[in-house]
Amino acid sequence: MKGQELEALLHPVQSVAIVGANYRFACQVIMENLKNFEFKGDIFLVNPKYDDINGMKCYHTLQEITKPIDIVVGLVNPNLMLDVTRVAGEMGAKLLVIPGGGYGESGPEGKQIQHSILKEAEKTGIRVFGPNCMGYFNMHNQFTPYIGTLHRPKRPLRKGPVSIVSQSGSVLDSFIASCLGLSRIYSTGNEADLKMSDYVKVLAKDPKTSVIILYIEAIRNHEHFLKALDLCGEYRKPVIVLKTGKTQKSSAMANAHSGALTGDYKVEKHVLEEHGVIFVNDIDEAVAAAQMLSQPYLPSKTRYLPLLYQEDNLA
Repeated sequence: MKGQELEALLHPVQSVAIVGANYRFACQVIMENLKNFEFKGDIFLVNPKYDDINGMKCYHTLQEITKPIDIVVGLVNPNLMLDVTRVAGEMGAKLLVIPGGGYGESGPEGKQIQHSILKEAEKTGIRVFGPNCMGYFNMHNQFTPYIGTLHRPKRPLRKGPVSIVSQSGSVLDSFIASCLGLSRIYSTGNEADLKMSDYVKVLAKDPKTSVIILYIEAIRNHEHFLKALDLCGEYRKPVIVLKTGKTQKSSAMANAHSGALTGDYKVEKHVLEEHGVIFVNDIDEAVAAAQMLSQPYLPSKTRYLPLLYQEDNLA
């Protein structure tokens, strides 16, 4: 899934294997989301401890599955994820989604495990989503390997043109609850392999996305990220950014959350604005900006004037 093949994140998925499937919250929510979104592909559960879960057959190993597998979701202990990476890659899976923590954000041992997983993934070309993330979902192909609750009868999700990439799961949940018309949602976590810039490049070319919201704790590769923003300009996709790191405390919190090292906020803000980014101060401003910019009348130029907000006493 190199380069152009990253666009597979947008395409229909035919099959998913959940390794480490169990009765715990994360797995049950993923299964519930897939059911509620009426995912049409094959769902394979894998765990040697069970013969079935919720009435669905449970395989003891990935190798027992004879059909092709597109995506693997790994819910096992970090110490077991290396083997899952190897087998998933050998079986031709395109993507390994790792929602759980205990990797690069947790200290030296976790960093070593994360590094080993990436080295193993390089052998077969399988890409790694996360770890330490919520996963992702696509409103257009009903595929939802996401560990947050998406079934909200009182505030149902709406399909629309706004896509969100977030380095924080809790912030992402607030956006989901805002009733924006959503297209694609990516919770990036540690970004061990796939970086925020990769998702932005995909969304820049996505015909189902007209506005992109980014929640940034840290930019891990500035050169690639700026190129992704320029691509958004070429495709006339406004990018709204809510970024932490204004204070030393918020920078420290970002580092504890995802192992991210934040740069100087003012410098990064200036550079990103030079590449067409619209900065906002909070989630409400981001939602308001997205609602306005997703209207079908945008200026013809590929750059947008900053939206001006009064920082105090917002109406």
